[in-house]
Amino acid sequence: MEFRHLLLRLSPRLDGRWLLGLLLVGALVAAASFIRWSGPAPPLHLLALGPEGQFRDTLRVPASWGDTAVTTAGAEVRVPLILGVRNAGTRPVRPATLSLSVPLRYRLLAAGGEELTVRSVPGSPLVTYILETGLGPVEPQRLPTLLPAHDSVWLEVVIPSYYCVALADSIPEFVPAPPPPLRTLSDVRLFYSFEGGDLGERRTGTLTVLMDTTLVDVSMPDPPPSFPMEIGPAAGPPLGALRYAGSRRTMCGEPESPMELLSTVWETAEGGRFITLDYGGKVRKHLFDLDRDGVIERESWDPDGDGTFEATRRARLELPGFLLPASPAGRYDMARFDTLPNDSLARLDPFRRAMPGPGPVPAAVPDSVPARAPARTGLPSMDSLPQPRIRPTAPLGRPVPRDTTPRPPPDTGGG
Repeated sequence: MEFRHLLLRLSPRLDGRWLLGLLLVGALVAAASFIRWSGPAPPLHLLALGPEGQFRDTLRVPASWGDTAVTTAGAEVRVPLILGVRNAGTRPVRPATLSLSVPLRYRLLAAGGEELTVRSVPGSPLVTYILETGLGPVEPQRLPTLLPAHDSVWLEVVIPSYYCVALADSIPEFVPAPPPPLRTLSDVRLFYSFEGGDLGERRTGTLTVLMDTTLVDVSMPDPPPSFPMEIGPAAGPPLGALRYAGSRRTMCGEPESPMELLSTVWETAEGGRFITLDYGGKVRKHLFDLDRDGVIERESWDPDGDGTFEATRRARLELPGFLLPASPAGRYDMARFDTLPNDSLARLDPFRRAMPGPGPVPAAVPDSVPARAPARTGLPSMDSLPQPRIRPTAPLGRPVPRDTTPRPPPDTGGG
């Protein structure tokens, strides 16, 4: 009541100017809220977790992080990238995809070694990888949020040991590559962009990865000796005794202008290797490593592409690894799970959200408790149900007998 009397007492003093001022203040508050929630998309930053345990936009990779047990053709070393997203705006936002563009000398793989979705344009010095983030709303001014779909990826450095060249007769030749530029290879720029979801526009940026130069300091093979050419087919192994060992399609040479080769490896009964090279849709060269020492001792080729290998020569060339079939993945050591804490094991369980929580432990029934009656459904028996009233019938041409079923007396409404 006091508030009502106060409002009635002040109402004569609230003229049109006061009302206009109150309306303007309300409009400003509503406009500020609208701009905050429906304005331009807030800036998103892609960060990487460093060895000191902090997310930064410049990652310094120590030499201990390098992994040389890679099976991808041309890759000599790879380093892990643990990625996180930080929202530097004032409202939550949910990006749907993350695009990562890297130079052609680098590759990105999933945590398990699988190839990511890649998009390349001929003539471009960059290759783009498309990642589904799987993110929910990223809250502003919080700690970086890991990508649920790809919280970690592998960054591989492609250092070719041989360059592939084709002369006028389209015969592929292998030339040792020069030493790699260490400072250039160890400084990587990853260009990223967030799109989709509730982002109205793309959010771009750069993530810098600085690797230890010892990770890319790879020794190059020595130039092979040159031997004179001989006219005539090479004495190869008997074709009927060869066993197929696998094939591999690879891009040989500079990443900017590679040659596509298809190598097929055959093995002899003694374990030697006989390799055919397909270039341009035809087998143009044979390589012989019959003693299986990893060194090619002879090669022969088809100069005019008619299927007849008319020239041969001795060789002393170390067998390039990208010509051999990719080695299968090694057997995983299951004992490693015994060293992981329980929270890490729970994260690795893909069905953890579908499993119900722990329930109450049922108490044991003592022997002195009598046996209970069988479970009852709660439904009445068929005998207790009211039977349907069946109207009596009579043969055709005879009168229907009178219904003698007793009925309750009519309700007359009396007291």
